[in-house]
Amino acid sequence: MIKQALYELIRTIPYFAKYPEKLLASVEFALLPSNTNKTYKVCFKRHTKASYILKIPKCTTNSYVNRDNEKNNTGIAFNLALTAEPLWFGNTPQQQGMSLYRYISNSRKLTPLDLKQPNILKRVTESLKTLQSSHHCFIGDFSDTAIIRNYLNQYYGQCSNDLQDKLSSNFIRAQQALNQIDLLNLPVNKPVPAHIDLMADNILIQESLDSKIWLIDWEYSAMASPYWDIATLCNVANFNQLEANDFLYLVLGDCNQPDEDKAIVNLNNYRLIERSLVECWRGAFVKEFLIKS
Repeated sequence: MIKQALYELIRTIPYFAKYPEKLLASVEFALLPSNTNKTYKVCFKRHTKASYILKIPKCTTNSYVNRDNEKNNTGIAFNLALTAEPLWFGNTPQQQGMSLYRYISNSRKLTPLDLKQPNILKRVTESLKTLQSSHHCFIGDFSDTAIIRNYLNQYYGQCSNDLQDKLSSNFIRAQQALNQIDLLNLPVNKPVPAHIDLMADNILIQESLDSKIWLIDWEYSAMASPYWDIATLCNVANFNQLEANDFLYLVLGDCNQPDEDKAIVNLNNYRLIERSLVECWRGAFVKEFLIKS
């Protein structure tokens, strides 16, 4: 039943209009792990060279993802050679949130330990600098602390009472960190294009191209403080303070930094906020997180 529905969907995607019926009939789907979408690797038995990624949103995903922003920002990221080629975005109400991408061959998902390897960290740093210094303007705003606070409160409020008790300590610290960012008011917080969700699952290493880094899934991308994506990667890698400081200066450079102590405080504040936001988001939307908790 599911395969038949996917097959019927494939036939409606304009990109596949050039494919003969015999080739379409040989399609195979492999379900991949994902929190916000049902993600399938699509390949054809009769055409082994071509593979694709098909994303179908889960039932609640479209309620908190702006698909117009995603389409626009993904296009910018592709033009910067940071992400896979987008081939199609659903353009009917029934297809809202669906999308098709070219599959990145010979790639694997990054692991937190990869970020401890200097050569891979260098590649990730280069990708982040390319994005932040591009002078492009993403659609969507995640730079104002009031906006971040609103999301944090919203997700925390959607967690169960028991889960709120478990998350309350980090939630309170995140609120305090937001207050401190407002007080510091550093000019380096000027918004830049940001991925927002640089979890390890959203970073691919293409080992056949000298460890080329690809950043995928731009659903939450927006303009944000340059500290946000840096803080996210610090948390993913579980960097200690020295490692986090080094990474901060690798990305932003000394010339763009305010007082060093304030820069470190700013980074640590964003790490607290990002950690709590992810916890609250998972508590609100991911069933597996609720079970583990």
